Amino acid sequence: MKHLNLSTRYIIILALAVVIAYINNLWNGFAYDDISVIAENKYLGDASNVTDLFSPRYFKVSGEQSYRPLVTFSYMVGHRIWAKNPAGYHFINTLFHLLTVLTLFMLGIQLTGSKMAAFWAALLMACHPLMTEAVCSITFGEDVMCTFFFLYSLSLYIKFRQSESIWLIPVIGTSYLFSLAAKEMAFAFVPLIGLYELLYYKKPRSLPFWITALASIVIVAVFFALARFVWLRHPAGDDFDTVQFSVITMIESLLTYLRLYFFPYGLQALYYHTHLLKKWHDILLAVIAVGIMIYALVKLRPLKQSLFLIGATLICLSPVMNIYPVRHLAAERYTYLPAFGVFLFIAVAFETAVKLFPSKVVLPTVLLVVFLFISGTVTRNAVWKDNYTLWLNTTRSNPYLAEANYSLAHAYQSKGEIDKAIVMYKRAIDRRENYFDAYINLGRAYVEKGLQREGINVYLTALKIKPNSFVVHYNLGIAYDHVGDDEKSLYHLNRAKELEPSNPAVCSALGAFYIMRDDANKAEYYWLEAIQVDPAYIQGYVNLGSLYANQKNFKKALYFWHKALEIDSAYEPVLNKLRLLKRGEQLNTEEKTR
Repeated sequence: MKHLNLSTRYIIILALAVVIAYINNLWNGFAYDDISVIAENKYLGDASNVTDLFSPRYFKVSGEQSYRPLVTFSYMVGHRIWAKNPAGYHFINTLFHLLTVLTLFMLGIQLTGSKMAAFWAALLMACHPLMTEAVCSITFGEDVMCTFFFLYSLSLYIKFRQSESIWLIPVIGTSYLFSLAAKEMAFAFVPLIGLYELLYYKKPRSLPFWITALASIVIVAVFFALARFVWLRHPAGDDFDTVQFSVITMIESLLTYLRLYFFPYGLQALYYHTHLLKKWHDILLAVIAVGIMIYALVKLRPLKQSLFLIGATLICLSPVMNIYPVRHLAAERYTYLPAFGVFLFIAVAFETAVKLFPSKVVLPTVLLVVFLFISGTVTRNAVWKDNYTLWLNTTRSNPYLAEANYSLAHAYQSKGEIDKAIVMYKRAIDRRENYFDAYINLGRAYVEKGLQREGINVYLTALKIKPNSFVVHYNLGIAYDHVGDDEKSLYHLNRAKELEPSNPAVCSALGAFYIMRDDANKAEYYWLEAIQVDPAYIQGYVNLGSLYANQKNFKKALYFWHKALEIDSAYEPVLNKLRLLKRGEQLNTEEKTR
């Protein structure tokens, strides 16, 4: 490497650090939201759904609660390339992480004027264990993608202010739009630019310059804000708690984030609000971190550089400090974007420490920290291997988290370990009395085990929590059907249909109810309605094909089965029926899948 210049050497080392830290992530499966948003999302494979990225149907297609079209588009492209193989998605997340690390290196040179400081900041980004959640969880890769375009936009803006090249303006606007389309945290870019101008360019400029320089950024921010919060807002509203958080809670969130940056131990998928006295050791470490930052701020020069880096961290953290209520106290993925400010600040402080203290002490210490960080990242990657491993680790770290117990129960249920799932669902309910989703899945677990009456009792408890829940009435309708209570089954299925008339599953269930009672006409009516309300509902076509086949109307049967194969050419139930039909065997009309 002797013939390579210093920047090239740094880039090679950073790339190797990312590879070493995250190579084992490529063998991980789907975990957390990856399962519902990617693995079980039937819409990703249909290229015609691309147009829905810019319509209110986006939320049905994406499985997301927020409008993040760039991320969903990347899933669609990934589905076309590697279908449901998680390795491809993990590779893309890791690649974006590498690009973010390299972009931070270039940005660090612009902000600090030091290649060494920029290198150490980028190295922290490359291997810090706190970054693993954003990189290892495919769906949380939205933070990585957002940060890459955010830092690139900031780098372009600094270059623009130094050169005043007008051609950079549309490039900045486009990059910033991509950042917003990945995640809303990119709105922090506007106040961050304001802080940059305040600290670095105190000399006022003419009005035409400001209009030219900032118009594209402001227009992009306003346009996306209207799209996100007005035109394409989730029909069910944002999924935030209704609790009003206090200033104390905001401080608790901030201290938690700072502790995680400086002392990344006890990492977990969920962080909840607890009494501050119960977290005295975390608070003590957070105060130490604040003290280190204040000491460094006093010692470091130039002051404006340090103020900008600290300000950038606070601005980027502000959306997730419960100023606007979010579900949890903190989340590790939320630290990914603000990390650039913290890591650059630490790197500048380190560069100063090298000059003040003997290098024989400083360098070995830093290398030891880097080694520990890489080891911690590799270990943490293994925790994200799959849903079961993630939630088993989380419940062991904190057995009192209701959501962690619920998620582990769901993982057990997916593995077919129903008894263990029931135990964990009950434990989740013990932790949170009115845990609606836990009641629903506990009821399903009982039904799956054949304990229909126990399942019905659980559903009835859930009904008291949410009397107008489609899910409860739908599940009760099916459970009562299984125990032969026709009146109650029909009541709850019809009630579910009143609540969600455009849901094809309840139409299919009503059709199954009537076919079991030899009423083929009503079964046909509801199955036709199922495919009418959702032309992509494959089970409706399967059921209709079976109905017509048993009526010896093979022309219609073949028509509907082939329509099902147009939706999924490898759908095994249809292929089996076609084989049976070819052999002339009797077909069963009633479908187990409703």
